[in-house]
Amino acid sequence: MLIEGTLALTGQHFITRAFEERGILPGFIQGFRRVATDEHRHIAYGTWYLREQAADPGLRRRIGDRLLELLPVTAAVLVPPGADPERWSLLGYGADEINGFAFTALTRRLKIIGVDLAATPA
Repeated sequence: MLIEGTLALTGQHFITRAFEERGILPGFIQGFRRVATDEHRHIAYGTWYLREQAADPGLRRRIGDRLLELLPVTAAVLVPPGADPERWSLLGYGADEINGFAFTALTRRLKIIGVDLAATPA
């Protein structure tokens, strides 16, 4: 959920967008879109599986706890090496836009799964 659904798809989105906007590497873009399509299948299966498991309140709590534990690490992966963790850009896109894309997508999936991180005790 975090690696493919948050990090990989975010990277794929912004790389593809940057290359399209610059009008470069159309063959790469076409191939990368195919990779993203495959990632969506993996994420859909993972979302379904976690939704099934989250029907059990104890497992739902464990899923939420693990996500809360891993979210800071996940967010840190998006920051380019040596960049200010609060203010950075990548491929011309700012931290707010990239983080917003990544965590909006994650929030949508968590809603489907039935995990509310705001309700998970820290």
